[in-house]
Amino acid sequence: DGTEITISEGDSFDLPAGHDAYVVGDQPCVMIDVSPAATRYASKATTPGQYEDRYLALVRKGYAAFNSGDVQTLVSLLSHDVIQHVPGASALAGDYKGIEAVLGYYSEIGQMTGGTFKAHLIDVHGDGHGHVTAIHQTEATRNGETRVSRGSILFTFLGDKATDLLELRSDIAGDDAFLS
Repeated sequence: DGTEITISEGDSFDLPAGHDAYVVGDQPCVMIDVSPAATRYASKATTPGQYEDRYLALVRKGYAAFNSGDVQTLVSLLSHDVIQHVPGASALAGDYKGIEAVLGYYSEIGQMTGGTFKAHLIDVHGDGHGHVTAIHQTEATRNGETRVSRGSILFTFLGDKATDLLELRSDIAGDDAFLS
């Protein structure tokens, strides 16, 4: 949009996509990128014949669908008898059995946070045999308070459908308090 800012040594900043930049002076510029996409944007392009674990790709697709509210894609990724295990003691904790129950859980999170809940995928790790751990950072606002928290989900796949989702959280007590 034409906005210009000057960033100096020691500054922390958010640099959105589509930016342009240049260095003022003759000192080299060194930055540390901590964005979730940092591990992918500087890699070689995938060419036909290169293999990307299909389960990693399915999890990435699922996170994108979750964050955009694309229920149809979520339905295509979850088995009809999927189980999602949610830790803690909040009203949302427990096991959600079946695709309708899991989608209901997602809907309840959306309602409790006024549609602000997002799970930003940081990284995915898999074994190539249908097990994937997705590391994410969640962000939501509820009752005027914004909470950012880290967690992960261990996915188990059968074919191209997720059958079991085990949520793991870095601060269960904090998440419970936020959702109470």
